[in-house]
Parts: sequence; C-alpha cells; structure tokens
Amino acid sequence: MSQATLTTTQIYQTVMQQLMVENPNRRTYDRVPWRQAVSIQPLDDDFAPVGDEFKAMSSDISRVGLGLISTVKPDSSYLRIEARDAGLSMLAKVTHATDIGDDFPQFLLGTELVQE
Repeated sequence: MSQATLTTTQIYQTVMQQLMVENPNRRTYDRVPWRQAVSIQPLDDDFAPVGDEFKAMSSDISRVGLGLISTVKPDSSYLRIEARDAGLSMLAKVTHATDIGDDFPQFLLGTELVQE
C-alpha cells in the first residue's frame, strides 16, 4: 500500500509505532512534538458532554497521551479531543491541569488516551 492511499489514522498509527521507545525515566513512552489546533468537549464520567466546547493547541503526543495548551481549565475528568485538520477524534482522561500563565489564564493539560 503506498503512503498516498493511507488514511490519516493509519499514518498516525504507523508514526507512533515507529516512535514508541521504552524510556528509563518516569515516562514509559517518548513524547513527540505535535502542534495542532484542536476542539475540546468536556465530558462527565459517563462520557456525556458537559459544559461548552473550547479550543486549544496540542503540544505533544505519545502512544498513550496528548499534551495540550489551553486558556480554559476543564472541570471535567474526561475530554473529547478533535483534531479536525488531521481527521482525528480521541477520548482522553485529564491527568493534570497545570497553571502556566503569568499575565493571562493559560494551562498545560496532560491527558491519557482512553479506549472507546
């Protein structure tokens, strides 16, 4: 199969499989820089939408998670993350929301991808 016939999801999976490396540090999998505008829908514990959708920017991705930079700190435990330009939709659990803003609200969100 030529790369031209691969779907975006297949390309993503291939890249992530190639980059998956055991790491002796705290993280099990290496993170790869991935800058992508994303839409975030907060979800409750039953994965039902709660609250308003907001925009964010991805910062990095690994086999098991995604880093995001946002001006919104979500109150929910789960998020639906859509990278529309890349054709990806992911369900993720929020692992942390770290305040990184000095002069305005800005948060680094850590997420763990959840199987649907």
